[in-house]
Amino acid sequence: MREYVRTLAADPALRARMGEAGRRRVLSRTWESVCIDLFARYEEVIAARRQATSPMSA
Repeated sequence: MREYVRTLAADPALRARMGEAGRRRVLSRTWESVCIDLFARYEEVIAARRQATSPMSA
């Protein structure tokens, strides 16, 4: 971890690129997109659970 901090401290261009990438990522994470992702995960878990507990899976 220390080396990563040193690398960032020594490289202003890298800091700028990483900062911009972080800003873009945050701006793309709206509540709507978070909910869509969360509901998709719930559906995956529910489907896997149903498959694991169905009589045909035994």
